[in-house]
Amino acid sequence: MTNSAHLTSGVLAAVLGAAVLHALWNSLVKSASDKLLSSAVVALWCGVAAFAAALVLPRPAVEAMPFIVASAAIHIVYFLLVGRLYHSADLSVAYPMMRGCAPLITAVIALATLGEAPGPIASLGVAVLVAGVLTMGASGLAHGRIDRPTLIVALANSAVIAVYSVIDGQGARLSGAGAAFAFAYNSWADALTALAYLPVILFLRGRAVAVAFTHDWRRGLIGGLAAFVLDHRGRRAPRTVPRASRNGRAGHSGRNHPPQDRLIGSGAAVMADIASED
Repeated sequence: MTNSAHLTSGVLAAVLGAAVLHALWNSLVKSASDKLLSSAVVALWCGVAAFAAALVLPRPAVEAMPFIVASAAIHIVYFLLVGRLYHSADLSVAYPMMRGCAPLITAVIALATLGEAPGPIASLGVAVLVAGVLTMGASGLAHGRIDRPTLIVALANSAVIAVYSVIDGQGARLSGAGAAFAFAYNSWADALTALAYLPVILFLRGRAVAVAFTHDWRRGLIGGLAAFVLDHRGRRAPRTVPRASRNGRAGHSGRNHPPQDRLIGSGAAVMADIASED
């Protein structure tokens, strides 16, 4: 890994802050009665914030436009799968499974398409991270906190996360020099995601979308701002940092005494994050 790819203290703080924000909006979706509609409301409010930011930011370079379109398309799939994921699984199992397997897939895609490979310490971190979340997944299956169809959805969304991680990393680089252009890329991508997702969710939920968007605006705004901020932070971090550490992992199911195997899985995931930042 080159020196430029090492995390600065500022980016590290942003990574940890993004973890909290991402866990926040996923918790909001999980607590809603209609998970799909709730995830859509978060996406729409994220788009509102992104559109407002795009008005005052520089325009991303033309070379970044295909990546913005691709990012919007893949994020629609992501939000649809998030809405499906939380129907029947504990957040503390489904969330780490969805996020924790993505770094391995991201590393493979980045190596195959861009020729980028993490260093040995980062590779070890990814391996420990994946081992940790797989431990949690096996425990979840054994104790009924997640079923096999939901586990498949979690793993499918891991692949989606890996794809948009590579797309966004390259797109933000091509958008222009400096943080303002990376922020602009994020704003355009999130605004386009909301615009393209609106007819999809209207087809699926009809008038309930307008009701949820207006009546549940506080939840949507908080979740949307959290998603918008963490997307910006995640796209500024080096791609060799696991996406799970950028977007968070620590879900909470409301149980007071998690069993030992869940603690082991969580501990392995934390150690992986530390190791991967070399």
